[in-house]
Amino acid sequence: IVEESSLLLYSMNRVLDLQRVLVIGYGVIGRAISEVMRRKRCEVVVLDKQPKLRQVAQEDGLAAVADLNVSDFDRVQLVFGATGSCSFTGEHLAAFLRSASDELILISASSGQAEFGETLSTLSSDGRPGLIDDSPVHWERAQCPYGSRWTSSYAQRPKGIIALANGYPVNFFRRDSESLPQCVADL
Repeated sequence: IVEESSLLLYSMNRVLDLQRVLVIGYGVIGRAISEVMRRKRCEVVVLDKQPKLRQVAQEDGLAAVADLNVSDFDRVQLVFGATGSCSFTGEHLAAFLRSASDELILISASSGQAEFGETLSTLSSDGRPGLIDDSPVHWERAQCPYGSRWTSSYAQRPKGIIALANGYPVNFFRRDSESLPQCVADL
C-alpha cells in the first residue's frame, strides 16, 4: 500500500517521505502503514476510536487521538484510511475546509470506496454544491492518471482534495501493480 502510494505520488512529482501523515485505524494494516511511514521519516498521527488501539499506538511512539479538530489538518498532507469502513466523514471534510491547509491527499487501504465513500459522495454531488457549515461549496472534479482531484474555494481560499486511485485501495489501481489490478478484481 505504501509502495503503491509512493509510485502514484511520484507520478504527481511528489514524494512520500517527510510528510505529516494521518493514519485512520490502528489495526494490522494501519499499524503496518504507520511503521513504514515512520521509516520514511514522516510524522505520523493515528486516529482510532478504540482506546486500546490508541494506547498501542502511543506505546509504539506515535501520537494517537480519538477525534480530529481543525488544527489537526493545518499540517496534514496525507490521510491513509485503514478501518474497512467509513473513516473520513463530513465532519472531517468540514474541519479540513476550515483549516489552514490548502490540499489533502486521501489514500485507501481497504475495500471498495469504504474509507472515503461519504466524502467522495459529497465531492461528486453532480454539480450541486454540498453544504459545509451551512454554506454551499461547489467542487470541480478532474480525472488524473493517479486518481481524482477536486478543487474548490472555501472562505475565499483555494482548497484541493486528491483521492489516489479514485478512493479505491491504491494497491489495486495501477495495471502493472504487484497486486491484482482493479479491472481484474471487478470481474
